[in-house]
Amino acid sequence: MKNAIVGLKELRENMEEYINQIGKGKSFTVVRRSKPVFNVTPVADTHEQDVAQASMGIIKRYKKALDRLADA
Repeated sequence: MKNAIVGLKELRENMEEYINQIGKGKSFTVVRRSKPVFNVTPVADTHEQDVAQASMGIIKRYKKALDRLADA
């Protein structure tokens, strides 16, 4: 899903509205003078991605350890 685009001034002036939308899961790319500056993403999405990446790292290490044991 593509992020909605919002101007920095618009975000500043209507912060509560955007906080509510972010709370509902919506993400935004914030632009200043028509150039992307940063993304605003709900914390839950970021946290879930971090957990998934960490889990994949653990699974890969576990698989390597099992492969070494199988070769022994």
